[in-house]
Amino acid sequence: MNSERKGGQKPSPGPQPPSRSVESDRPRSTDGTDRTDTAGEAARGVAELERYLLRQTETHNAQQDAACFTAELPWLTSAQREQIIRLYVRERRALARRTHGLVETALEERTAELHAAYAILRRRMCVTVSVLISVLTFALCLLTLTALV
Repeated sequence: MNSERKGGQKPSPGPQPPSRSVESDRPRSTDGTDRTDTAGEAARGVAELERYLLRQTETHNAQQDAACFTAELPWLTSAQREQIIRLYVRERRALARRTHGLVETALEERTAELHAAYAILRRRMCVTVSVLISVLTFALCLLTLTALV
């Protein structure tokens, strides 16, 4: 029986177990790509999609707010309404960008502070455990010596 398909292509052997590269123990997919790279790309893609959706939502809300505002001004011409809406949306998006930047900066600062505090706590804990082990070892030695005497 001929194992080739139309066009000279061989049939795929089906799903393959993930292989491991010789260079590292990171799992690889069947096509040889690094799964951690793929996961990182997916996370970046999701974050980019979230940013896009937030921008679109902010733009839509700004347009709605501007339309409600201009509806209260019946003497405006259509061109004036469109111009006010366009300018309002532009300013509101700029404000959203600045606000996002400030929040991001504050978040990075708090994260750095928490990492520093965690490092201090970790060092203190290691010193405390080391001292405790030393004291217990010393006490055990004294008990052993007194039992021998």
